[in-house]
Amino acid sequence: MQAFFEKYKALIGIVLLVLIVLGGGILIYREQVSTPIVFETADSSTAESASSGVIWVDIKGAVSIPGVYQMLDGDRVEDVILAAGGLTAEADLDVFTLSRAARVVDEQLVIVPKIVENTIIPASQPTTVSSGNCISINQASASELDSLPNIGEVRSNKIVDARPYQTFDELVSKQVLSQSVLDEIKDLICL
Repeated sequence: MQAFFEKYKALIGIVLLVLIVLGGGILIYREQVSTPIVFETADSSTAESASSGVIWVDIKGAVSIPGVYQMLDGDRVEDVILAAGGLTAEADLDVFTLSRAARVVDEQLVIVPKIVENTIIPASQPTTVSSGNCISINQASASELDSLPNIGEVRSNKIVDARPYQTFDELVSKQVLSQSVLDEIKDLICL
């Protein structure tokens, strides 16, 4: 037996070293796994923030510093705009349909539209573009949009609320219209 140990001494030493390293790794791994991990669900954070008076509002578009802001329950859209550094020169207040005096709620998204070049029509002109006999999705009123096939009052209000648009595909990407409805009215609308 001693001859066996002498013959395989180096191999036995390597095997023992590997076992010691593996054992140490397993002990470290078990310590890390045994540490409890607490996941906070959306429902618990919403309930917690509502009870504490703190809400979170996401603001995008023509503001100096877009992002998610911690606000107080009862704050208004104007407060969120100020927290985001104020409006930029690109802000299109003619298209911004949300009242700046409205109260914001937890998880609300506020989008301040930017002025889109070549789509602003002077107020003295009708919002329906007559040159191509199309209706501007950026300028037409909800009642004008309602005249399009398969649009109706609900969809026309959605179109107005999700302005501005830089492409027709944004009607689908912003989940305002389905692709089939867009395909049906594409020849009747313009930016």
